[in-house]
Amino acid sequence: MSPDTNPPEESEPTPAESPRAMVRSLVATALGVVFLGAGISKQIARDFWIETFTGAGLPPWFLHVIGLVEMVAAVLVLIPVTRLLGAAIIGLVMIGAVCTHLVEGQFLATLIPLAMLVLVALLYGPLRPPVRHEPGAPVDQDRAGQAAQRA
Repeated sequence: MSPDTNPPEESEPTPAESPRAMVRSLVATALGVVFLGAGISKQIARDFWIETFTGAGLPPWFLHVIGLVEMVAAVLVLIPVTRLLGAAIIGLVMIGAVCTHLVEGQFLATLIPLAMLVLVALLYGPLRPPVRHEPGAPVDQDRAGQAAQRA
């Protein structure tokens, strides 16, 4: 038999093909789309956002700062290499949103930022990609032990 006629060897799915990687991409895409839209709507100063920010005692210019931060975080979360940085920024913005709503007594309004925090936590926890080490590189024993226990 020639090498071209050998049946392909069965191998484990690559990380990009695994169900966990697909869910991770879906969560990141959802966060990216939501925060890109929210950031853009803040930049064009929709009446809803102006009323929300000024009603909470925040200066109008802060609306544009948060919008810009949300847009940058949205782009970062869509890029696999910068995904966790983008998720961290989104998490910080959502913690600020939850605190603002709580101070204002808007308890139901905390549900959306809390849901976004759950998605961020998924990216940092169960959906986080496994750690890969280069030969000869120092190994974080805690993470390596956790990976070995899962296997």
